[in-house]
Amino acid sequence: MNMNGMNMGSGSTAMSLVGLTKPIQWHSSRVASCKMTPAQCAWKSAKWRNWYTADLDYSHAMVVFMCVTIAFFAAVKLLSRITNTRIRRSPSGKRVLGFYRYISYRSYYLQTFDWYSPSLGVILIGAIGSVFTITLLLAVKPYYWPNTKGAHAVSFGSSPPIATRAGWMSLSLLPFIMALSAKQNLITLLTGVSHEKLQVFHQWTAYAMLILALVHTFPFIVYHIWLGDMMMQYSMTIWYWTGIASLIPQAYLTLFPRFLRSRYYEFFKLSHFLAAPLFLVLLFLHCNFRLTSWDYFIATVCVYGVSLLVSWGRGLKNEKHTATVERLDGGLVGVRMESKMRWRAGGHVFVRFICGGLSNSISAHPFTIASSPTIGKEGSEIKLFIKPHSGITARLRSIAENQPNRKLTATIEGPYGGLPRSFKEFSSILILVGGSGGSIVVPMLEHFIATNAATGIHLVWAVKSKDAIAWFEPELLRLQSAASAKHIAVKISIHVTGDHSTKPTSLINNESEAEKDLTLSGTSEEPVTGMSVFQGRPEIPVIVTEASEKATAVGIIACGPTGMVLDVQNAAAALQLQIVMGRAAVEEAGLHTERFSW
Repeated sequence: MNMNGMNMGSGSTAMSLVGLTKPIQWHSSRVASCKMTPAQCAWKSAKWRNWYTADLDYSHAMVVFMCVTIAFFAAVKLLSRITNTRIRRSPSGKRVLGFYRYISYRSYYLQTFDWYSPSLGVILIGAIGSVFTITLLLAVKPYYWPNTKGAHAVSFGSSPPIATRAGWMSLSLLPFIMALSAKQNLITLLTGVSHEKLQVFHQWTAYAMLILALVHTFPFIVYHIWLGDMMMQYSMTIWYWTGIASLIPQAYLTLFPRFLRSRYYEFFKLSHFLAAPLFLVLLFLHCNFRLTSWDYFIATVCVYGVSLLVSWGRGLKNEKHTATVERLDGGLVGVRMESKMRWRAGGHVFVRFICGGLSNSISAHPFTIASSPTIGKEGSEIKLFIKPHSGITARLRSIAENQPNRKLTATIEGPYGGLPRSFKEFSSILILVGGSGGSIVVPMLEHFIATNAATGIHLVWAVKSKDAIAWFEPELLRLQSAASAKHIAVKISIHVTGDHSTKPTSLINNESEAEKDLTLSGTSEEPVTGMSVFQGRPEIPVIVTEASEKATAVGIIACGPTGMVLDVQNAAAALQLQIVMGRAAVEEAGLHTERFSW
């Protein structure tokens, strides 16, 4: 917030070379002085142009927009809780809910950029936010003060208006960025949206803050080059150069390439925790208690601090665990831990394994829980099925291969996420998983069988080879038998894609291509006791359509590679359009997704 030439309040002295303006205050003064003509002073101090109220005009506008957005989705959550089935499945209820779910599910793949979009609803939120931000930034003119030089110089101020408003708008986003980054956060509590699904908003808000910071910076450079004192400003004022310096860690935090983040996760996470405090310190010095700028740091510390305390508290409550590591068929690694935790089907935990070096030991990694809590017992066994890549997962594979059944010390944060409570309303369940996404299969089946929440369940699992589920088959057959005893029909379809499988229309990233190419139809059915095995990829739109034709209400669950989940989302979105237009046999269809990466 570089505001040269502005009144900092009584008692202020010149800026020292190594510190903040003295005496340090919490807020700078709003008392303005103007030596121009009355008309010029009135024009300069009008609302939206007045430097002394810029924080109230621009920061508060951004905060209100963010809070209204959060409040809207909190209201949607509340409405979903109090609305009964009869209202939801009435003609008007089906149309409203179907449209809301359509924009929540519909997603896109841009092959040119190898980019999987978030849902249409998320894109619309981003578009509305962008329009609001751009309008707030550019609606009021001038962007630069009409200052003049020379014997009769006129100076409206040394802070270009567009730089002032961009700086305040950027700073106002800081508490929201930190809130959206936390696993335990108030936004999740209010909206019911799990932390991993908020990551897209964390990233987009960070982009907005960086862009606004750049818009804040460059007009000052232009102005001081025009004035001829650029180097003096840079060398004499700490709050000038700290503003420029803060852009370096901010750009690093915001623009770190996604493919490098996936490949070097431990390095990314460790460097993230080092760069973030550096950025905050530099930005804090740069703001130099201008108006209410430091209030946003207090808000940030409070919001993120509470989130950390809650996460640490849950971690301490969970205590340390003893983990047994074993090698499974299909190239997977199994981890088993006894725990007193309780969790929902499909939930995940962050596990920190005390092995394999400092970076592995201090970094917690997310894993889906592949088991259900034991009903009526204090302790339960947490099972994790891990597909090794690099870092800690590669280390676990090495331990499983060379030191079978070795005991490791682990700490757990969580649980987080899991199946929404609304799924108890669905009489038919369709579960589509790919590869190691099958981690959710057992807890999901156990949940629906134990609760009698559905009369029919269809599991569709796509794997590279039969060996990938050899260790799983007895468990599936056991659950099928348990379901049959409760008169719940469980159909299991295994699709073996194989190395020979051809490329689908939607390309898949990261994991093995053969394991992820799940969009084409399978052929050559091969009966096996208790389940059917198909050669080829499942035709997801057909499977979803068939499921919707056999039930009044169907719940769809998808877990797997990004491309597969996108295909399921779009098939579910197409079904919502049919419901909206009154052409679907099913009255209601819901979708819950889990992805390999965020």
